[in-house]
Amino acid sequence: MDKWLNNIDSSTVLWGQFIIYTIYALAIISAMAWFASKLSGTKHPKLQISPKLFYGWIIFLVVVGVGLHLTTLFTIPWSRVDLSGTGDTKQTYNLTIGWDTKVGRPAWSMPVDEHGVATTPMQVCNSELVKFSVSSVAEVTYTDDYADVPNISNADSGADPSRPALTYGFGIFRQDSTQHNAGLVAQMQVVPGHPNDLSWSFPVNGYYNIMSTEYSGPLGSDVTVINAINVVTCGN
Repeated sequence: MDKWLNNIDSSTVLWGQFIIYTIYALAIISAMAWFASKLSGTKHPKLQISPKLFYGWIIFLVVVGVGLHLTTLFTIPWSRVDLSGTGDTKQTYNLTIGWDTKVGRPAWSMPVDEHGVATTPMQVCNSELVKFSVSSVAEVTYTDDYADVPNISNADSGADPSRPALTYGFGIFRQDSTQHNAGLVAQMQVVPGHPNDLSWSFPVNGYYNIMSTEYSGPLGSDVTVINAINVVTCGN
């Protein structure tokens, strides 16, 4: 059981949510159909459902749906971290995002090659809870030292005052066979002026992309770093 819990991925949670809200939809549709049949007064001997059976069906659906919600509350590794705001994070990775004056568009602070692939990915241990601390700045400075905490209070000094720091998004994506984004793993909004923290654990090894998920103008529609995160199995 513990091994299964440690390998819960966001795709598993997505399927769970699909099941939960399908159950809720069935409960609502059933209630509406029951109410409509009572209003119409139409009686079909073969379709008659006793009130006891109907209310038992509704109660069953609600119990299963709420039960699944409670199950995810106590089984998803990152839910308690989100609720309490604290957690035993093994590593913190600091990133900034802002305007790149050389290329004339927003960019992440991670160095990349000509194809947008990270030259120094963030190395993350499988199933360890880590924290990503992301800041929005007016002009980005490239660094592969992810332990370096940016001084965001002074990050805009010397920057073009007509180009303020914007609100971006920090999204982590799975890859398909061509390294393109195949599915959202986690994301948060990156608001200027203070750090924005996301704690997460990765049960599946491999490379992950990061992309800004918030609209920041036409030039910020595809602020992506390929192979930004490399999840590997670490020794004890």
